[in-house]
Amino acid sequence: TLRFTHPAAIACGFRPPRPLVEMVETEPPTQVAGWVKRKVKNSEKWVRRWLEVNKYVLYSYQACPAETPQARVMNTLDLRKTREIKLVADDKISGLFVIVPESTDVDHPGYLMRVDTNAMAEMWVNGLNQVRPRERPTRVTPA
Repeated sequence: TLRFTHPAAIACGFRPPRPLVEMVETEPPTQVAGWVKRKVKNSEKWVRRWLEVNKYVLYSYQACPAETPQARVMNTLDLRKTREIKLVADDKISGLFVIVPESTDVDHPGYLMRVDTNAMAEMWVNGLNQVRPRERPTRVTPA
């Protein structure tokens, strides 16, 4: 299990054992959770979201479920159906990363996310990418 906890998540009931990223070879499956800001499509606005991975699904909430049990899921994304999850370099804004889904729209720009620092963005990207390959189904090519 990978536990990735954003410092703000501590206030939401998640306590990091030691470092912010820790590998533990036990069940349940990989867990990645914490606060991010997501860019609103066709706007300059950013909205705060609690993201949480359960198995291979990324859940987006308006509130932390540990703090607000009635928090509802805003969106879900099957990480097995993503083209890439990567850091985004920007001279003006630090802590950017993007999650690009597989889509019929090949020009889908992906979901732009922002955290406080580039180091935190790198932890998110690494954590989410660790979930993807392990859970990604292998495709069998007909002979």
